[in-house]
Amino acid sequence: MPAALLWAVATVTAVRFGQPDRWRTALQAAGEDWPAAVGMVAAAVAATLTAALLAEVLTEPMRRLWLGSGLPGPISRLLRQWRTTRWQAASPRHRVRIALAEPRSPTWIGDRRSALESRIRHEYGLDLASVWPRLWLVLPESTRAELRGAEQTFHDATRWAAWSLVYAVTAVAWWPVAGLAVLTLVRAVRSGRAAAATVTDLGEAATDLYAAHLARRLGLRVDGQTLEPDIGARINARCRKGA
Repeated sequence: MPAALLWAVATVTAVRFGQPDRWRTALQAAGEDWPAAVGMVAAAVAATLTAALLAEVLTEPMRRLWLGSGLPGPISRLLRQWRTTRWQAASPRHRVRIALAEPRSPTWIGDRRSALESRIRHEYGLDLASVWPRLWLVLPESTRAELRGAEQTFHDATRWAAWSLVYAVTAVAWWPVAGLAVLTLVRAVRSGRAAAATVTDLGEAATDLYAAHLARRLGLRVDGQTLEPDIGARINARCRKGA
């Protein structure tokens, strides 16, 4: 994994040029004693695996944080209020840079996801959370592949963000590694926002193109290629099965 390799290089550099003198002393001793050298290599491998495991553990909390569901309640409310105030004060042209619909989440990515659901509900009367599993099954494989790719890119971005935290911890040993942590986080955020926009755009486009097809597969009559809200409500009822 490139992130683990970067961490290993940063850690070795920190040990070689960093603050803890006892680390360098241990390396010098290892150079004179081959069992100690073997132990140092084993310790380095174990440390790298531990860092990789830590990054994997942090990936899901980072994903929830980006989606706006991992923040403490008071902070979440303050951020949501701040985003709503900005959105209401902005001109229609600049509102779309903040959110595609009135903000409901404390984060940009979270609002991008919630805007997808609200726009689909407003246009077609569909509850996307209930309908999406059935809609997914009628999508062409090429469309599903595009969606999978965008979701994977988003997941990779959250993993890089998790690694930025691991790099930040390593910066305690050698402060220049903090620069790597910041650059990694910036890259992850930019990639994550772009991927989130792609996922939601593709999800909306897939609904536009195939919602009527889903209705027909469910045995509902649809005139033309557009889906009216009353048909959307019937699709919801069919998918929820009275729940």
